[in-house]
Order: sequence, then C-alpha cells, then structure tokens
Amino acid sequence: MSKILEQSADYIFKLFKEKLSGNYLYHDFDHTKRVVENAREIATNSDVSDEEVELLQLAAWFHDSGHTVDYKDHEQESVKIAREFLGQNGLDEERIGKVEDLIMVTRMDTKPANFLEEIMCDADLLSAGKKAFFDYGHGLRAEWELVCGKTYTDQEWEQMQLDFLLNTSFHTEYAIHEYGSRRKKNIEKQRQIMNALPVPKKGGKNPGRGAETMYRATYRNHINLSSIADNKANMMISINTLIISIIVTIIGSGFTFVGSDLFKHLRFTLPIGFLLVCCLISAIYAILSARPKVTKTNVRLESIKEKKSSILFFGNFSNMQLPDFLEGMALLKDNNDLLYDNMSIDLYYLGKVLTRKYQLLRYSYNIFMMGLIVAVIVFMITFFLSYEKLG
Repeated sequence: MSKILEQSADYIFKLFKEKLSGNYLYHDFDHTKRVVENAREIATNSDVSDEEVELLQLAAWFHDSGHTVDYKDHEQESVKIAREFLGQNGLDEERIGKVEDLIMVTRMDTKPANFLEEIMCDADLLSAGKKAFFDYGHGLRAEWELVCGKTYTDQEWEQMQLDFLLNTSFHTEYAIHEYGSRRKKNIEKQRQIMNALPVPKKGGKNPGRGAETMYRATYRNHINLSSIADNKANMMISINTLIISIIVTIIGSGFTFVGSDLFKHLRFTLPIGFLLVCCLISAIYAILSARPKVTKTNVRLESIKEKKSSILFFGNFSNMQLPDFLEGMALLKDNNDLLYDNMSIDLYYLGKVLTRKYQLLRYSYNIFMMGLIVAVIVFMITFFLSYEKLG
C-alpha cells in the first residue's frame, strides 16, 4: 500500500470515529473499507494501471466521508474533504480531479462515463451480488429510521429492496462474471421473502414500526407509573395505620408508661390527637388511590365504529354479548386506523385514571407531612412551656 493510501485510511478512520454519529449503521467505516476492497478486487482483475488502482482506492476511502457533514448531499461534501486532504498531502491537481469524478459517480442514478467510473460504481453496489446483502439491508433500514426519520412497513421495505436488486446492474466484466449469478439468487430470495409476508390489512395505511414502538412504550410507561403509584399508596397506608395503631394503643392504655394523671394535662394530647387525625385522613386518601375502580360502560358496536369508545378496556366489553365482542375485535383486525384509534382512546382513559391516582396520592403525602410538622412543633412548644412552669 502506498503512503497516500495509508494516510487516507488512517484519516478516514479517525474522521469517522470522531465525527460520524453512532446512528450510521450502514454508511460506517466497515462499509467504506468494503468498498475499498471491492474497488481493488475489480481493478486488479481488470486492465488498469497501478496508478488507476490507487485512484480508485482513494475515491473509495473518501466517497462517504461527507456523511460526517450532511446526509443528503454527502457526495459534494466528500469531494470537499478529499480535495482538502489530498491537496495537503502532495497529490497533484489532475489526480485530485479524477478522484473527485470517481466520488461523484457514486451518486444514485449517475451513469459512469468511463471504465474507471464503471469500476467505482460496481465497487459501491457490489453488495447486491453478495450473500450478506440482506444483513446490510437491515443496517440501512435502521439507519434511515434513526438518521432520516424514515419508517417503512415490512411490505414497503422489501419492495424497495427488490426494486434495488432489479435496477442494479453491474458494468464491468469481472463483476458480472463473479457476482451476477449471486445477484440473481438474491432477487429470487427477495421474492420469496415478499411472498412470505402477511397480506396488508384493509382500511388504512399501516403506521409503521415507529407508531408501534410509540404505543408499546406508552402502554409500558402507564403500567409502570400505575405500579409506582400503588406501591407508594401501600407504603402510606402501612405507615399511617402503624402510627394510628400505636397512638390508639397508648391512649387506650391510659398513658400508664408516663403516669395516670397525664389526662389532666390536655395540652399534651393536642399534638397527638392532631397527628392521629392527619394520619387517618392521609390513610383514607392513600386507600382511595390504591382502591380498584372499574368504570363499566355499555359499549355498542356503533360507538366503536364512530371512535367514541374503546373495546380494548375490559370495563367496556365486559357487558357486551360474546358475538358483539368478537365482531368488534374483527373490525380492529381488519382496519388499522380503527385499531390505533381504539388504542389511543384506551391510553387517554388510562391517563385520566393515573392523574386521579397521583392526585389522591399527593393529598395523602401532603396531609401526612403537615400532620408530622404541626404535631412536632406543637409538642415542642407545649413541652418547653411546661418545663418553664416546672422551673
């Protein structure tokens, strides 16, 4: 490997490490390295000079460097990065210009103008003729979702993959001979994948994996928040009932551990009585928060079709007849829009239940905190006043 190729490889590795987002799951350093190896393989098995092999590898190293700046027009940015680096490292203007042309030919729908450009195109798209094509596709799909915000249904994505394979044709004799048959096998395999996919449901476009992930995460968050609220309510119930039990036991025993005449000093019982009342109210609010409450609504199929009610909540469908319930569920299975609207309605009412839970729980905590503070303050004041009188 020449010095300029070694320098370029080190530069691109450091550039991607420092500036390329981790969301790039396809156009990463490994992809660039594969394209370099593809270019060298095709070029060394074709009638090109050593200098041209070097130019092809230089273009391959830099062809995706622009992704560190911009996704859409990364080829233009790649040309700028290559020109600056190669110029600083002694490459003459003529060869830099050739490298730029080779980078720009990797833009989609660009036709190669000469044999070197044909090699560069084949090197960049050689994955279409490899067994790993489908693995690379998973990375590209994830990258588009994370970087570009593009989401596709399985049917849409697999159709795009098939279109890519059908529209990709190799230019060089070596690529056609060595990878053409594998490309045809990939096309056949892609058709099989598409045939194995479930038939899309009627009645609305599938929102895609992004929407499914959103609903899944939201439902999980609601469940977690409800569990947290119940745990906090149980904790408040336990604490308050324990304090109430202790106070009632002490009062019932006549305060024998401090003397039988303590009831004569009513001021000592005021903070204890106030704390008792506050603990009782706090416990009541905590019990109301944790108490199961199921709203029962007589839901009809018409209200489900009109998106006024959700059949997914058991409090709604528990009063329905079994045939009506089965028909309602069949409607959701055949209509994506209705399905997701039912899920949204269900989430809305789950949110209202959670709001009520946390509101009651907040009252419980605030009353308990106020009872402790006031009881301690009143007890301390009473104690010091009694101490001064005794003194």
